[in-house]
Amino acid sequence: MISPWELRKKFRENEWRHSDQWDRLDIKCTYDRQANPNSKQAPGTRSKMFRFRTDGVTVLTIHFFVKPDFSLGASGKFDPKYLVVNGVGYSAL
Repeated sequence: MISPWELRKKFRENEWRHSDQWDRLDIKCTYDRQANPNSKQAPGTRSKMFRFRTDGVTVLTIHFFVKPDFSLGASGKFDPKYLVVNGVGYSAL
């Protein structure tokens, strides 16, 4: 386990957003609900979690908020919860 900040750094360094791996991944929404009022998001914002797998193995799990206008809420970035880099799995404390 590593800190959430270290996990975000690894996520950015591995450039998942620009990866050629997307078409080989099985992507599934595992959580989609109204954002908790304590998250201080705009009314109508959704809280979502997606799991990314390849060959049946989870390689990435991310959380993000989607505002009613379909833009990303909070920081405007994906928040990784689990990530595999070079065969090593990392999750936040």
